[in-house]
Order: sequence, then C-alpha cells, then structure tokens
Amino acid sequence: MNPRTARLQASRRLGSVRLDPARRVSIRQIDAFDRPALAAFYAGLSPESVRRRFLGRRELTDADIDAMVADDGLVAVLSARGPDDGQIVGHAQLSAVDADTVEAAFAVRDDLQGRGIGRALVDAAIGHARRRGWRRLTADTFVDNVAMRRLLRGAGCRVERDLLDGGVEEIVLRLVSDAATAAAPAR
Repeated sequence: MNPRTARLQASRRLGSVRLDPARRVSIRQIDAFDRPALAAFYAGLSPESVRRRFLGRRELTDADIDAMVADDGLVAVLSARGPDDGQIVGHAQLSAVDADTVEAAFAVRDDLQGRGIGRALVDAAIGHARRRGWRRLTADTFVDNVAMRRLLRGAGCRVERDLLDGGVEEIVLRLVSDAATAAAPAR
C-alpha cells in the first residue's frame, strides 16, 4: 500500500466531511510528508484568517511551519478529481502545555469555512487528545470569532474555564467526565 492510500485509510478513523458528490475532506494525523502542503495551505489563507489563527497578523517562517509539522496535530485533506486533490484545507495544531493539558489552534481554508470542516477538526482533535491522555483542551480566540467560539463551546465537553482578556477569549474544555476523574487514581 502506498503512503497516500495508507494515510487516507487512517483518516477515515478520525473523521470526514462530504462537501458535495465529487469532493470529500478526510481528517488524519499530520506527518512529516505534509510540510510542503501545510506551507502552501497557510500561504493561501487570507490575512483575516491568518490574524484569527495566530491572534494577530504575522508572516510565517520556515521555522514556524517546521514547528507545526513537528507538533502533534491533524490535517484536513481534500479528495477530489483535479488539481485540488490531496491539498490540505484545514489544520489543527495540538501543543502540550503539561501532562494534563493540550493547547489547540485551528484553521480552515477560506472558501471552505462554514462547510463542517472546522467541526470535524474540533471533534477529531478532542478524540485524539483523549486518546493521548490529556484531560483538558485550551484554545484562545478573538471574541469576534463567533464561529470558533461556537465550535468550541458546542463540542460536547464541559467548559471548565472561559476567560476574556483584552479581546481574546480563553476556553478550557474538560475532556474527561467527572465520573472518570473521580475513578482515576491520584498521582
């Protein structure tokens, strides 16, 4: 089995979104082979999408892209006939804060926002974080990013903390149930 087929099969376990009869987006774990496609994805985002993803305007460096590929994370990959086939159209970066907490950041290609890719990325990121043993997920977003705030709050997890500071909202989701926390042995 070739690497692309293997990655596509693995992606079915993490999530997918059918955009129309000819196009599907599959969610899978990022790997080192994704570096050029991830760089192209971020280069193609609008200035507003970059501002929202990075909480301000910035030029991405090669080191930034390398760090995103090296971090734990997920990519949304388009399956379609034609030149867009195999393009990354979404990214969820997961960075460990400590043994219990992961910080998440999300981006979706501008022309595909509002089509369910963000929801699929958030759901897959939560599932992936749970499998990795993280107990909470934290994400920062501008307060005017209503769609991202709605995705995080509607993810089916208890909101453990929701803080506003200078136009940025930090949302912390509890990834384990209270019953699972009570049954877990003390560290």
